Amino acid sequence: MTLTRQFRITPLFFGAVLVVVALQLGILYANERVALRLQEDLVAINVAGRQRMLVEGIGRDLLMLRRPELVPERRDAVLAALERKRGLFAATLQAFAQGGETEGLYGRPHRLAALRAPANRAALQQLRTYWSGYEPLLSAVLAARGAPSALAEAQAYSLGEGGVRLLQAADRLTQAVEAHSRGQARTLRLWQSSAAFLALLGFLLLVYWFWRQWRGAARGEQRLRRLLDRVGTGVLLVDPGGRIEYANALAATLFAGSREQLLGRLYSELVREAIPGPERAEAHRGRRLDGTRFEARVRLDDLLLDGRRVRVATVVDVTRQRALESQLRHLAHHDALTGLPNRRAFETRLGEALSAAERHGQELALLFVDLDGFKPVNDRYGHGAGDQLLVDIAKRLRESLRTEDVVARVGGDEFAVLLVPPERDAAEAAARSVAGKLIAALRRPFQAGDAAVCIGASVGIALYPQHGTDLPTLLAAADTAMYAAKARGGGVFRVVGEAE
Repeated sequence: MTLTRQFRITPLFFGAVLVVVALQLGILYANERVALRLQEDLVAINVAGRQRMLVEGIGRDLLMLRRPELVPERRDAVLAALERKRGLFAATLQAFAQGGETEGLYGRPHRLAALRAPANRAALQQLRTYWSGYEPLLSAVLAARGAPSALAEAQAYSLGEGGVRLLQAADRLTQAVEAHSRGQARTLRLWQSSAAFLALLGFLLLVYWFWRQWRGAARGEQRLRRLLDRVGTGVLLVDPGGRIEYANALAATLFAGSREQLLGRLYSELVREAIPGPERAEAHRGRRLDGTRFEARVRLDDLLLDGRRVRVATVVDVTRQRALESQLRHLAHHDALTGLPNRRAFETRLGEALSAAERHGQELALLFVDLDGFKPVNDRYGHGAGDQLLVDIAKRLRESLRTEDVVARVGGDEFAVLLVPPERDAAEAAARSVAGKLIAALRRPFQAGDAAVCIGASVGIALYPQHGTDLPTLLAAADTAMYAAKARGGGVFRVVGEAE
């Protein structure tokens, strides 16, 4: 195919080439910035979400220290865990405020950038304010080695309005970081799209200029082809019959073939399954010559060339970017270790189920599952074995439930299950049956490295509407029932209000 018939380098042409190359470099830079930003934000969102888990863990440690039957060795272990959680919470706040390293979700160090956005700084400052009222009480408990007087004051704060505000502030920080991340990603994608549009416009103007001013020069033909080969997007020229009559080097790479293999093929064989979107450049499914597929952003424009109307298709592979965006969305609503829904996703699903149950007069059952004996296994065999144990536990929980039931990890060693019985007035019977199955499943030995270990579970059961008609009340009722099961020595389930 002849693109030009004559060619002459002028300062104006040289400037146009520089503009096109600069815009293509801008697109590549935007792609890398989007990927890097998404990776950094994934870490920040997960570490911010962990702050709530630390506050909940501190509250459980304070409750454990109040138990009169706690032996000295166990008390020392609980105090050590309390000290670690307090230090990790404070260190993470400091890293968010000034930037620096903190411990990641699995014990590995992560470097956090200081939060700069006004909304993030405001949420962080609120969390630090509430923490400043709580931390001295925890320090007093640790200094007094869990003395009742210091413990009572710290626990009163934890269970009172101060503790509630601290949890709410931790949630607001996570939400603010996530919202800022989405805003940054949108801004970068907008910049990326603008650069791509300008680059395409510059490319089309350049092609038109060549066609009008320097048609037919063999020398110009070669230079134009070299220029198109340096463009940062795949370029295809499609004739009125829908067949490809030109492909640049990147287009050949994208479709896993050579230029010669692409020429003469139907465009519809390579680019198909358009997914209409709000942007003019639509998402398509690209099909390589080896049969594999990829997600592509394709833009089609008409061009008059040698008196014929052809179509210019620019193709960009966005598979990696889409995968990172999907991963960000997934991690915002799922536990990174077990793959189960996290607390926020579970509460959203529970709220939806409560609304549906109210409309249709259904019953629901909420089960809180707390592991018995997990911490000694984690301490003895290490965090790696503990993490694998949690993964195996999550697998057994899923296998013990129906596909329509919902199970989530809502804390370090706490899980929650939502049951929607198929029949009315069957929630309690279904909950008792499922609770028994879960306890039996978790009682079977697990593998921790080369050793077989045994743990157990205590389950609290709350029913809708008998024990609560709104989300906070039902969650609190199930939690209370779970602690009642714990008080009986663990390895059992209790329904709210059930007699001893």
